[in-house]
Amino acid sequence: MIAHLRGWVAGLAGLALGLGLLSAGPGSAADDKTLPDGVQKVAAALEKKDTAGAKKLAEEIAKKAQMDDIMHLYALRTKKGLGVGSKAGAISPDGIERKLMDLAKKKLDDKALGDESPALTEMGYSMAALALIAGSKPPDKDEGKKKKKDWVSWSDELQKQAIEFASAAKDKKAAELHKAAKGADATCTKCHDVFRE
Repeated sequence: MIAHLRGWVAGLAGLALGLGLLSAGPGSAADDKTLPDGVQKVAAALEKKDTAGAKKLAEEIAKKAQMDDIMHLYALRTKKGLGVGSKAGAISPDGIERKLMDLAKKKLDDKALGDESPALTEMGYSMAALALIAGSKPPDKDEGKKKKKDWVSWSDELQKQAIEFASAAKDKKAAELHKAAKGADATCTKCHDVFRE
């Protein structure tokens, strides 16, 4: 009887441990919420011009998060990316990367910019936060064309362009927004050409 009881307790402990690992593992609901929330905290610090606070938060996130999970936040909201703005589906396309590519190709008209200004401002600060987090997680060493200094340089460049993007969106300056979008999209492309598998 005692042997059965011990086996049952050990089995329950193993099950609890397994469930705990599943609930805290990569791709879980806990991670899905924690990482985007962390990115939004970094974005909020950048918007308040708290560069030191944003950098500290970004470094903490970079230590815990996987780079694939960080980069995935640029995807469409329907694919578990951050999306554009706080309301799902209000902006199309509802994904940072796709929206950035669209804005780099074509300048928004004044009415569309007026309607989308708050969401695009938020998107800009989210991009800046993601760039700061990525810059805090460079490759350990150079490998062929993949140079640590390039990773850091492109992350810094994207962060600067993203803040310019956010500022232009907030001030409803369509030409400046278009210019910042083109610059940020070009920086993303340069980095992807080297580092994206």
